[in-house]
Amino acid sequence: RNENASYLLPTDFPQLTLITCWPPENNTHRVIITGALTEIRTP
Repeated sequence: RNENASYLLPTDFPQLTLITCWPPENNTHRVIITGALTEIRTP
């Protein structure tokens, strides 16, 4: 749906977006998980 497409748009910050279907047997629902980069560690 177009109203849910905002999760796919580019951001101004590093972000990871994971999208999957639920329940596993069909595609009636989507689970959308986002994560933002909070720090970069250098060795």
